[in-house]
Amino acid sequence: TQLQHFALCVLNVYSQNRSRDAPLEEQWKRKTVLPVDGGHHFPGVLTRFRVDTARTQRFELTPIRNAMEAIQTRISTLAHQIAQVEEKHEAGENPNLNPLQMTLQGSVLLQVNVGAQEIVRTFLTNPERFAAEHVAELRNLLRQFLDACDLGLTVNEQFTPQNSDFGRELRDGYAELSQFFQPYLVDLSPSIAHPLSIATGDGADVFSWCVC
Repeated sequence: TQLQHFALCVLNVYSQNRSRDAPLEEQWKRKTVLPVDGGHHFPGVLTRFRVDTARTQRFELTPIRNAMEAIQTRISTLAHQIAQVEEKHEAGENPNLNPLQMTLQGSVLLQVNVGAQEIVRTFLTNPERFAAEHVAELRNLLRQFLDACDLGLTVNEQFTPQNSDFGRELRDGYAELSQFFQPYLVDLSPSIAHPLSIATGDGADVFSWCVC
């Protein structure tokens, strides 16, 4: 496993109503980016790091941007887990499917996945309440989310018994989820990125969602 080194610490807090249990349209998020001073990186042997306060940055995510970040995080997780399975297979090892299966289960089964459905209902039922460019980006992300789920299911099916009950449940859940999404994605513009091209934890996407 390749070790990633970071010189930034990103803190997320829910602002304004200060609760992640509030309705999605009220969930603002404040991101504080703390650069580490002295050339140190995470992870390291030190238990405390001096922060370069002069370069500290704070951003506020609007509720729709906060929702978009949640979808992007799920896409990145799927992409990373798919890559891990394929790497193990190419190395002649038996891949551990449990992380991928758990993420798929939490993504495609409607009785489990309240998050994506609630995002769609909140921001796409009456999309005129939000900035048009944000709505378009959210629709693109939701399409990428469906593509990532489909790819994850295909990879999972390559290494599991054919027609297993769990596999059928996941595939049926995906079909139901896709059907639920479709009426809300009718104005979708062409996707701007493939799911696997999205940053998967190397820090490259820290700032991409820090604009309200």
